[in-house]
Amino acid sequence: MSRKIRYQEKELIPVVAKLAEKYTGYEHTSITYEKAQDLMGAVLYCVEEYEKYGQGSVDEAVSRERVLPKACEGIAAAQAYETGRKLVLARVEGLRILYNRMVPGFRDYGVICLQHIFYKGIPEFLRRYDAVYLPQDTLLTLDYPIWKDIRRLSGIDAVYEYLECIAWEQEFLSWFGETYVAGLLRAYDGNYEELPVNISEIVLQDILGHLLLHKPLEEKGFGKEECVTAEKLLCGKTTEEIAGYGENAVGSLVCQFGGNQQLLDYLKCGILNIAVRIRNGVENHCLDKVFLR
Repeated sequence: MSRKIRYQEKELIPVVAKLAEKYTGYEHTSITYEKAQDLMGAVLYCVEEYEKYGQGSVDEAVSRERVLPKACEGIAAAQAYETGRKLVLARVEGLRILYNRMVPGFRDYGVICLQHIFYKGIPEFLRRYDAVYLPQDTLLTLDYPIWKDIRRLSGIDAVYEYLECIAWEQEFLSWFGETYVAGLLRAYDGNYEELPVNISEIVLQDILGHLLLHKPLEEKGFGKEECVTAEKLLCGKTTEEIAGYGENAVGSLVCQFGGNQQLLDYLKCGILNIAVRIRNGVENHCLDKVFLR
């Protein structure tokens, strides 16, 4: 668990016992030690949902569809579990709504790992996810790389935030068109389809090169002289200074397309990686490896 649960074990055991009764169909059948551990994990997961979301506003993407009452101070463990269980179910419904909203305009650009996670992985998760007895199980290997660190998360929290990041990327990529994005990916690697690459990082890196040189996006690729010019402009700049430039440039870009703050925050997560790559390109006189021809 990523947080310390404030309830003691003696408060949680009766909740687990009731869940075990429900699991066995109230037939007083014994369960294995492993299943008992799973059920304790389920209770802890739901209680943690209460700890994270129950005392304030529910996650925005979920609360748009279902608003749950705020939790009270001094709430009993059983009630905390029940509130958390409802939050888990609401988040599953939020994932379903988000996925269905994304389907009509979704583009995988030929990247196989993205294609598999979206068309196979997410539907499979929605079919198999056990929100009652095993909500802590993520079920999927989330192979397509995103910028947000969700390693501390599991279950529906991990999958929902993962898909939300992909949704932000899809919005960003849609600004430039499928032909432009696919062309950049081919320039990056002729066999890009089989690579676990973040599409937005390749595109954003190219966009920053264009913005730095005030070059129209319609003019694809960077020549040797342009890379020399970019090197002169960036010579002596620290990684942080380059990242600052990138954040400002991305902020202006997002404003042009409606000013989605969540999308902007997400894009900023990828800026530092790009800034490190650009600075290395400047120091080693190989920006032509960063800004694709």
